Amino acid sequence: PLLSNAGNFPGFPFRCFIGTCWWIGDTYEHIEKSLGMDQPVKRFRLRVRLSTGKTIHREVTRQGNIAILKMAAMENGVEVFPKIWSIEAIEEMRFSDPELCACNLFNNPSAADIRTFSDDWLRYWRFTNDKADTITYKLEDGKNHYVKVDELIKRAVTDPAFSTSGDSSRAACVVVGTDMETGKHLILEATAKQQDPEDNLEDFLNLIQKWNVRVAYVELAGQQLAYLQWLQREAISRGIPVSLEKVTPGGRRKDARIETLLIPFKQGELYVGHGQSVLIDDEYRHWRPGSRRADVLDALAYAMEVVPKPAFSESGGSAKERSQHQLNSYLRRRGLQTA
Repeated sequence: PLLSNAGNFPGFPFRCFIGTCWWIGDTYEHIEKSLGMDQPVKRFRLRVRLSTGKTIHREVTRQGNIAILKMAAMENGVEVFPKIWSIEAIEEMRFSDPELCACNLFNNPSAADIRTFSDDWLRYWRFTNDKADTITYKLEDGKNHYVKVDELIKRAVTDPAFSTSGDSSRAACVVVGTDMETGKHLILEATAKQQDPEDNLEDFLNLIQKWNVRVAYVELAGQQLAYLQWLQREAISRGIPVSLEKVTPGGRRKDARIETLLIPFKQGELYVGHGQSVLIDDEYRHWRPGSRRADVLDALAYAMEVVPKPAFSESGGSAKERSQHQLNSYLRRRGLQTA
């Protein structure tokens, strides 16, 4: 009754899809996205009286041609379907199979207890001024570290897509800057769009120029060889001083590549920028093996294979080594010779 109240009006045929989520990007998400038609979401607080005489209140959302009611098996600590799922049964499934519990019982496939990447691993960098020429971020000891953007060693990677259909992969671009003084890697740019190869080429070259990238990479698979050659010609014709090279899957599945990001994120080697919602909200917080949305994470995994690896970071090595490393960095910035 709640759904029919929100979705039925004269001239509108009523169709009802009933089910529970299985994973991010499953059939129900496809229905929601396709029938939602990118329209703004409207929220309604509706009520209905049951045959028992009890009145229930629920929020129903309306987007495009679909109205959606989502319920969890337990809300505010109270079981919603006690005859089917008691609190004891819910807790038992949460313990034995947290992924199935989050999807099937709570309609929340991105629940924190089943996610691959944790919010606790996210570390952020930011610009210190409007010129956007200096970046600051916190090190493990809590101290702020500062670095000039021009001092970062930058690598750019794109995974071009050749389709703009609704369910196709997105063309992803990432730019990572490595601070050779600390060994930290800063994600300067992260984008993913469904676009034609021409638009991806323009965006990638613009990012290369924006961040003054000297070495950039293209995932090479199938017809992407022609894309790399096209990109090289365009860079030369526009006078962009960049070396364009290839990265290849090497027989590894996408999930296996992305799982290599677990260590750098967890160990605090990777820093993200505020506002990088395509990376953080669309993929990082939802990804698990088999997820459809993984374009930026995949490009980032490639980038981490080609970024420079300092011999030791500011937080590594002996005290004498760290002191000498800091002195060398200072002299290098001043343009002075080191002994």
